[in-house]
Amino acid sequence: MEKNTSTFDGEEYFNVERIVSHRVRMVTTRKATKTRPKVQKPLLEYLIKWEGYSEIHNTWEPEYILQEDTLTEQALRAYKDYAKLPLC
Repeated sequence: MEKNTSTFDGEEYFNVERIVSHRVRMVTTRKATKTRPKVQKPLLEYLIKWEGYSEIHNTWEPEYILQEDTLTEQALRAYKDYAKLPLC
């Protein structure tokens, strides 16, 4: 099976077929100590179906990864519109 990738500045990028779902995951930004609690913030992630790969290869990716490419950013905007998520 032919894998669908793009190359930019010598780096290989995988093409997004579609965005399947989204989730909010809490990530720790500062570990707890005896005197202060840990700090967490929400991170919006998207389940990505990669072009040329089966569903078992889907991965959760943070939003900033999807904003690196024009076509991928268009897919992100379309998904946000469909899922009624804010267009930040």
